[in-house]
Amino acid sequence: MKKAARVGLGAELDNNQVSSWIDSIITRFIEVGLLNDYQVARNHCESLIKRGTATSRIIAKLQRKGFERHTVDHVIKELEQEGGVADMKAALNLVKRKKLGPYRPEEERSMYRKRDLEVMGRAGFSYLLSQKIIDSPTIEFADNLLAL
Repeated sequence: MKKAARVGLGAELDNNQVSSWIDSIITRFIEVGLLNDYQVARNHCESLIKRGTATSRIIAKLQRKGFERHTVDHVIKELEQEGGVADMKAALNLVKRKKLGPYRPEEERSMYRKRDLEVMGRAGFSYLLSQKIIDSPTIEFADNLLAL
């Protein structure tokens, strides 16, 4: 409506009529499946997990974007059922992406252990989970933690 007013069509348009058009378009998009909060929330969750975002941060981000809490919880539970613990996956992705813990050269690991744990903590992961991954002896061992 603001754009129509700027173009000069504002005087000719009735705000109630425009609002009803918008509502009917939105209703039609929902019926056809073009607007689906669940699918959008799921896509955001998958993307954030791949980037190494902790579950608590994912929930907060999606709620800030306007998703309802039950939709976000449902998506996270479904993702965990499909492929393991979401926090573990996200933590492993963060460690790989930032080259922390087992992804560091062996001679640097003990020197950077505290820093690596701090990075994991700032990302929203628990100390126990961070310690388990950072202290993994090998990359293969860290990757296999997801299967445990």
